[in-house]
Amino acid sequence: MKRFLTFLFTSGLIAMVCLFLQTCKKDKVCRLDDKCENFPKPEGGISTIKQKNIQKHAPCFNPNNSNEIVYVKEENNKFQLIKFNIQSKVETVLLNNTNIVGQPKWGKNGWIAFISNDYQINLLKDDGSLNKKITSSNYYLYPAWVNDSSLSVEFSFNLGVPYFYCNINTSGLILDTIRNSSFRNGSVNSNNESAFQLYTANPSINLRLDKNVSQVIELENNGRFQITGIDWHPNNIDIYYSTYREGLFKVNKNSKIVTKIKCGCDSRSYRYLSISPDGSKIIVERVDATEYQNNTGSWTEEGKIIIMDIDGSNERNIFE
Repeated sequence: MKRFLTFLFTSGLIAMVCLFLQTCKKDKVCRLDDKCENFPKPEGGISTIKQKNIQKHAPCFNPNNSNEIVYVKEENNKFQLIKFNIQSKVETVLLNNTNIVGQPKWGKNGWIAFISNDYQINLLKDDGSLNKKITSSNYYLYPAWVNDSSLSVEFSFNLGVPYFYCNINTSGLILDTIRNSSFRNGSVNSNNESAFQLYTANPSINLRLDKNVSQVIELENNGRFQITGIDWHPNNIDIYYSTYREGLFKVNKNSKIVTKIKCGCDSRSYRYLSISPDGSKIIVERVDATEYQNNTGSWTEEGKIIIMDIDGSNERNIFE
């Protein structure tokens, strides 16, 4: 009996220690500080969002160089696509006065794919020397390079259902489609596996290999977990994703274990992430919300380009 009680006491002590360590680990990742807070529900019930004059959006790594990115700069409603060297801080304007929808995707072939505001697919040479539109009708979103000669995209006839998961070549020829299977925030790894969000009530991460689609995880349907970006780690096992208000995560495609990388909140949220080709860094757009007014429910947002280590440490603005 004494031995049994000793066992219970020891087991309970171990459980308490484990719980304490888990709690500490969670607090270390998700502790809200004076820079990250959730706003109270506005008295008027309707929120108004203002934008600062300069916004920096949707970064993407050069898949051949972990020191280079491309991003979208918006200033007074005018847009530029800019190439930026993280080490030298040299900026090169690749494109002026083109409104880009979503995240541009840089391919190993030296072309940058993006969606223009008419929802058509454009390819831009990464030195800015040539820009060509490869589609002219219907609607396309979320381009992702499959290989040097083809992309995966989301296709629709009217920006509504039915959505199609579509593979298209660099001449604009559709290679294959899957009906009623969207390709939201899609990313393709070097094994030709796609990770993407389906157009469903609950946000989810899904995989496609050949034409077989399977679900990895399903997230809570409360708005805060709405997926805002997906990218593969070069190990082809870990899928990183950002959410509207809950932060940055990774999920192992085999074990389906989810790890929280960064905590999000109303005043600090993440979208459009990209993993460096050497697998050591995350580049992401962070939206900082300030000047919250409870009586009107208004705040001011600023999009910034943030880089951090792959585990979420050493987070910093690349322009500061």
